[in-house]
Amino acid sequence: MKKNTGKIKVVFCAGGTGGHIYPAIAVADRLKCGNRLNEIIFFVSGRNVERSVFLEKSFTLKEISSADSNELFSLRAGSAILSLVRGYVVSLFELIKDRPDIMVSMGGYSSIPSVLAGYMLRIPILLHEQNALPGKANRFLLKFAKKIALSFERSADYFPRNKIRITGNPVREEILSAEARQRPDGKFSLLVMGGSQGSAALNKAVVEMLSMIDWQKTNIGRIVHITGQKVSTNNAGMEYTSLPYADRIWELLSSCDLVISRAGATAIAEITVRALPSVLIPYPYAAEKHQDINAWVLEEAGAATVLSQDKLSGRTLLDIINSLLESGEKLEHMSLMSGRLSKPDAAQNLVGLIYETI
Repeated sequence: MKKNTGKIKVVFCAGGTGGHIYPAIAVADRLKCGNRLNEIIFFVSGRNVERSVFLEKSFTLKEISSADSNELFSLRAGSAILSLVRGYVVSLFELIKDRPDIMVSMGGYSSIPSVLAGYMLRIPILLHEQNALPGKANRFLLKFAKKIALSFERSADYFPRNKIRITGNPVREEILSAEARQRPDGKFSLLVMGGSQGSAALNKAVVEMLSMIDWQKTNIGRIVHITGQKVSTNNAGMEYTSLPYADRIWELLSSCDLVISRAGATAIAEITVRALPSVLIPYPYAAEKHQDINAWVLEEAGAATVLSQDKLSGRTLLDIINSLLESGEKLEHMSLMSGRLSKPDAAQNLVGLIYETI
């Protein structure tokens, strides 16, 4: 184990989606704050979302080909396997060249070839599992890992007890430190977000809901809607804003009273660290319905209301929102329970585990 002040070189496997990338960035930023000489390398998949996320970061990026689970069990299986083999060979080459002290994998199929290459080179492997139900990739890779960091305590049953540590899911420092802002007129601000790729079903329901709101009588003062795409509405004159993407999400989280969201692990970590109540609509096609399980954790704790997508409509969404806004005590309780589920020290916890694993 190295001291937390020692200079180290870390490779993060965090390709594919913002849900894998943002927690890794939170940890990487904390590593650089601890010692500016620490070297950080990201193995990514080369998708467009990665380029936008890393635009203002100075980390070294290396593209590693991979394949997702859908491709492996489809007519494209042959091409997917070749992509994995190519990713393994490229990872071997890059790791031999860079010789990192440790590899940190944030989960997902894109991490498999790199982790296997790292294991072959005897590089210590640290896995991070974000979801309450661990993903297939991490369950496959657990035998190659020296340590496994978990976001949810209920994930512990899936891994060897001598390897696990409950760290939480890291969020960026800007989200932690953003100053809370409330509307001066006492009305409520809502934030709608469908994940880094957006949500067509949620977007449709929100557009339907907008036409049903009596803006002269409602307690809703403002709606910010992260769409993932351009959404057209005929509601000029009210305080509704649609954004295809929000690269400064902390500004929106710090000024809202209620979040309507998918139930991805990173979204949940950001919601709870801000102690926000939420209405969660799990993505029904997520692998093994892991978003449903994430959402149930919050609902069981009293921090969220869960709405399944098959019951999602403008009317059902508005009814739930109105019911919550009319009950200040319930919103307060949800906020309290949301904050109790948060782990604001998750990034620092993971930094400590990185040094412990080396």
